[in-house]
Amino acid sequence: MIQRFASIGACLLIAFGAAPSWADQPSPPSPASSQPPPKPQPVVVDIPDPDRSGMERRVAERIEQARDAVAADTKSAEAWRRLGMVFDAHFALDEARVCYERATRSAPDDFQAVYLLAIVLQRESDSAEPAIESLEKAAALRPDYAPVYYRLGFNLARSGRTAEARKAYEKAVALDDNLAIAHRALGQVMLAAGDAAGAIGPLERARTLMSNDSITQTELARAYRRIGQDDRAAEAMQAAAGLSPIHNFDDPVQALVYDEAIDSNSCNVRSQRMIAAGNFAGAIEQLKIVLEVAPSDPQVHLNIGWAYMASRRINEAITHLTEAVRLQDDLVRARLMLGFLLLRTGQLEDARAQYGRAVEIAPEDTGAHAGLAMVLTQLGDIDAALNECEEAARLDPESADVQIVWGMALERRGELAAAADHYAAALRIRPDYREAQRRMQALVVQLEPGPPAPTP
Repeated sequence: MIQRFASIGACLLIAFGAAPSWADQPSPPSPASSQPPPKPQPVVVDIPDPDRSGMERRVAERIEQARDAVAADTKSAEAWRRLGMVFDAHFALDEARVCYERATRSAPDDFQAVYLLAIVLQRESDSAEPAIESLEKAAALRPDYAPVYYRLGFNLARSGRTAEARKAYEKAVALDDNLAIAHRALGQVMLAAGDAAGAIGPLERARTLMSNDSITQTELARAYRRIGQDDRAAEAMQAAAGLSPIHNFDDPVQALVYDEAIDSNSCNVRSQRMIAAGNFAGAIEQLKIVLEVAPSDPQVHLNIGWAYMASRRINEAITHLTEAVRLQDDLVRARLMLGFLLLRTGQLEDARAQYGRAVEIAPEDTGAHAGLAMVLTQLGDIDAALNECEEAARLDPESADVQIVWGMALERRGELAAAADHYAAALRIRPDYREAQRRMQALVVQLEPGPPAPTP
């Protein structure tokens, strides 16, 4: 009986919250609750990684550096854009497109990334629509940038939307009246639409800005023929003969991509532009890169020798020009430059050897004969020097340089009046020729009669 009531009491205690002591004990832990919480998994970002085994060392290193910058901050639009530009500069267009797309996702208002993506899409896609979409975004970001409207017009015309293309070209030339290629394109769409008379204006403006473009001349010929001006059409067609088409234009944003190119071919092209612009120090640095890849290319040694020569670094110039003619015996231009430097540094026999070999290789080269005449004059072999002068003058009767060399030979012989005649001939050909002026003035002083002798 007591046991029965005890059981009932226990039940009541439990029911009203007074649980026995064993009820206060915690439940044994479950196996799952004893494990630490899972660590968050890192987000894996796929960074383009093309095979670099066949690349030039500098190119492979530049790509690796740009990839490392992206890996360090995968959310950086600038890092993605820079990697895209490196790929773009070295013709890895698929990889460039991926990087530009990632840059635009990180920063939709990054004009450079949007614009460069459009250019890659234009080059990669058979359809113009992807490029048009990207170019319209770029135009919204930079409505003052003329090249974006030219490219937009190009792709609109490519997709058959010629009326829209015309508006884009008109916008481009309104922003930059010196954008010759946009004037040409505007004239072309007007001509295609049947407005030959209207097309002449922009085409003539294009011809003024780039008269050496065969496309502009040919399109002008078509326009003039359609309005019945056959004489002007024939003139334009004649001007087009021998010219090449021009497709490049000044695009500062795309130029940033070209600046990323460090392959030997790009460096070589860049060095030629630098030489043309008078930036010889920059050209030398570019050509040093080329020489790392092509140390046995005689043309590269010639180019860097010329850059050193223009920089007045004579010893380096002689070294590279000597290597150029060693690698290619018939490289006449290198021999002429080398002969001139050897003459200037007093190495007369070596200079005679270079000019003499140039005459053997290219007997119709005026400069080779004139150079040999200069050396022979310095060596005192005046008869041989005058023979070379006669041959040089036969090859080019209008060469002021030949007349100068001829006068120098005669002056060395003491025939001052005859020398003056040749200096005068040089000045008739080139009235501003300072060396001829200097030598002529010096001779006049010598030829003037002195004061009469005193009478006894």
